[in-house]
Amino acid sequence: MKPEIKKTRENILNLVSELNTRVIGREDVVEALIIGMIAHENVVIVSPPGCAKTYLIDQICLLTNLTNFKYLMSKMTTDVELFGPFNIPRLTKEGVLERNWSKMISADLIFLDEIFKASSDVLNMLLSLLNERRVYDAFTGTEVKVRAISVIGASNEIPSEEELQALYDRFSIRLFIDYLNNEEALYNAFLARWFGNHNTEKTVLATREDFEVLHNYAMKIIRSKFDNCSFKDLFKDIVIPIVLTLRTNGITISDRTLIEKLPKLISAYLALYGAKFENFVIALFRALLYTAQNKEQIMDIINVLAREFKTVMPAIEIVNDVQKLIDNEEYEKAKDKLEELRKYISEKPRSSLENKLHVAIEKWYEKLKNQLQV
Repeated sequence: MKPEIKKTRENILNLVSELNTRVIGREDVVEALIIGMIAHENVVIVSPPGCAKTYLIDQICLLTNLTNFKYLMSKMTTDVELFGPFNIPRLTKEGVLERNWSKMISADLIFLDEIFKASSDVLNMLLSLLNERRVYDAFTGTEVKVRAISVIGASNEIPSEEELQALYDRFSIRLFIDYLNNEEALYNAFLARWFGNHNTEKTVLATREDFEVLHNYAMKIIRSKFDNCSFKDLFKDIVIPIVLTLRTNGITISDRTLIEKLPKLISAYLALYGAKFENFVIALFRALLYTAQNKEQIMDIINVLAREFKTVMPAIEIVNDVQKLIDNEEYEKAKDKLEELRKYISEKPRSSLENKLHVAIEKWYEKLKNQLQV
């Protein structure tokens, strides 16, 4: 691994760690946002008001020096409010219709609260913004490139209108959160907000350049090999069959999500945590949960995966445990765990999908065995 990649990864992991001390009980949301930013993908957070969405975005920008454009949408929001007013003096003097673009165009992050309340004219401009990072202005006939690495939407509810489904599908990461309901978490959140020295302290832990470096590395991973596997073979042998299985169980995952979004999310996870087969599987499962249409569908996806991979998931957890024990030089404990792994990989029967993963798990077993020289 290049030193530049290693240093960049450390910077962003430090950012994740610090964010989790500032925004308590939202570890999954923090990770998903960071993965989305590395992948240059869009994230939508569905939650009731007051779940620290805006505060989290502000903290990300505070710790990265990223510029942020925020706007609270409504049915009355016009394209002029969001994208900028027209240049009236030039129109009256020269007869040229030109827009003075808002800071949205140059911002590193765009946060649109209540995004699904957008009016139809704004909606049309948002679709290209989300998909292409470009805005096509029907009024002036111009096309403008948008700088943002991610667009983050927020809403109190899931859109039900037909015209909003295309917009909803542009968000490759969908998060569903609720109020904290744990006494300890709530108290820790109180302490973080009122007694943490970070409330006024600005320490830049990562920069836009760090996200760009990891993004470029992630895109290379898609075309690379790791742990004797190629990304494209794993996509063919594992990702596509799993998505087709989910579809047969009534869980809709669009072709756009499968072909365009999942590879980027998986590779972003690998760029951050390491290009290893076990991380590929973990990244895939997490990315699949991001595709859920609603909170209830998350459990549906988990149930299908649990049924199809009932022996694989424990094996993957044991692989990770063994590797951690080896890294900590706890070799005897690692040997005991390795024996557990041997028992799992000998279990049958398996589903056809499990068999494909078991081939790789057996390779891990041999690799770990060689590390322990047993």
